[in-house]
Amino acid sequence: MNRNMLKIYSFSGRVLAILSLSFLCLLSQMAPSYAHAEMVSINIADGSHVTRLPDNVVLTFNEIVTGKEGSLQLLNSTGKILLRSGKINNDVLVLKLGKLKPDRYVVRWGVISADGHPIAGATSFAYNLKTNPGPTKKYDLKDSITGKNHLVLSLYGDKVGKRIVSINGISGEGTIELRNKLFGAPFIWKFSIDNGEMIASGMLPASGNYDVTVRVRTGIFDEVVSTGTISIKK
Repeated sequence: MNRNMLKIYSFSGRVLAILSLSFLCLLSQMAPSYAHAEMVSINIADGSHVTRLPDNVVLTFNEIVTGKEGSLQLLNSTGKILLRSGKINNDVLVLKLGKLKPDRYVVRWGVISADGHPIAGATSFAYNLKTNPGPTKKYDLKDSITGKNHLVLSLYGDKVGKRIVSINGISGEGTIELRNKLFGAPFIWKFSIDNGEMIASGMLPASGNYDVTVRVRTGIFDEVVSTGTISIKK
């Protein structure tokens, strides 16, 4: 093989590498984005019922985050802020707890991810309170683009406390966001698949309406978004 042929092969390899990298960048831009900071663990699990409290609430994210004073807050079931903290140690947020009365509490955070994107969310737990049973309710969710009924959401129990929701007829990686005006930030539950149904669970700490957004990633380029409202009783 002569030198000219070697130069041609070397040049072709570089062109192929550049084209491959460009294609991967295009894919990352076209696909739904899940790359922002995400809370990956909390020492009082979402939806848990506890009889003993730790000294601190500790949240861990999947990357370094920043934030202002009061980035992490504890609210009661009426939406009143009881405690707040701005202590951030790289990817960890810490909030010191004091004495609490029996209630359902919300841990709410608002931070900035490494790419400058604001991230807000909330989880909830019950302290010395149990969840009362309730009937199953079904709600139609509308496609966010067409406005037509698209999915049916089953809510197992229509009262405050730990609840399970499910949807069927669709499968993929997904979340459900539930927003109540008392708490500002959304409760975000991840779906898992059980016997063909997508199931998620968590705590709904207060009665009233919750705006629901279901996001399901069904392919590299495809994300199905459905919305609706559910109602929770005391």
